[in-house]
Amino acid sequence: MLEMQIAFEQAYTSSIADPDKLVALYAPEATAWTPGNPELKGHEALLKSARTIFEPYTDVKMATSRMWTKGNTAVLQWVINGTDKASSKPVSVSGCEVFTFDDDGLVLTDHTYFDVEAILKQTGAYKGQHPAPILLSLPLPPVELHSAKNDATEDANAKAIVAANAAWFKKDDRTFLGVFPDDFVSYDMSENGKQHDKKFMIAGMAAFRKAADMTAFKDVNVLAVEDFTIDESEGSLTQKAAFDFDKVHIGNTKKSATTHGIEIDQWRDGKLARSWSWSNGLEGDTQLGIGPAAPKKAAPATKPVAKK
Repeated sequence: MLEMQIAFEQAYTSSIADPDKLVALYAPEATAWTPGNPELKGHEALLKSARTIFEPYTDVKMATSRMWTKGNTAVLQWVINGTDKASSKPVSVSGCEVFTFDDDGLVLTDHTYFDVEAILKQTGAYKGQHPAPILLSLPLPPVELHSAKNDATEDANAKAIVAANAAWFKKDDRTFLGVFPDDFVSYDMSENGKQHDKKFMIAGMAAFRKAADMTAFKDVNVLAVEDFTIDESEGSLTQKAAFDFDKVHIGNTKKSATTHGIEIDQWRDGKLARSWSWSNGLEGDTQLGIGPAAPKKAAPATKPVAKK
């Protein structure tokens, strides 16, 4: 399976702008989902999406920086670059994608996480709450590869991230903050890798709690690979006050939203040392009534069927 997954990564990134070649990598019954959008199923729906998603852009190129594999699951961290036809402006977005495969190496499920707003901001189509993220260069080969060992350390890390998320939701700050060392660093990949430290995380958490109540949270899919955990999650909130933090102001919409994201965490001696996260800002903004599109109910995340 690992050899097939490595071959898939090479075929996938080289076929990103060729819809027919791209869809040929998927099983006939495959499903694909991106937060804020309905789930696609089958070659016809996948082909229609592949033919339209990159139509506004030219010179589209994709490259993978890191890859994690566990059983029939592979996770890719990638960058896509291109040029917007309407504005002639360059665009760049970081993404994280979770695939499961059948025994022939064809994709069964595909969950894609990237920030649509990042592209809209770069083209000038949407101002948003944050300024346009920096443009990223395509990562150079070779791809950094991590494969699961299926050992006790991986099992412990998987349990640790679930416990940390539960503590955060319950507002058990002593337990939650105890997971992070003082030199913790997070990278907001929805802003193309903007770097933050532990103090920023604590201040952001306080600002968030002042502005909204979390009404639900669940870990949809958790994988442990070497010293990393990969966590697909779903959370619901209701805004109760204005949000003011990091030069962002969102007036009190008094609305609710359900959003999805993925986080890749690197563990060191039982502590969460590094974190990379992706989400689609458009998903939440649309539900709160502050995005560029009309409100639309997001499809629920579905857990991929993974083999150990």
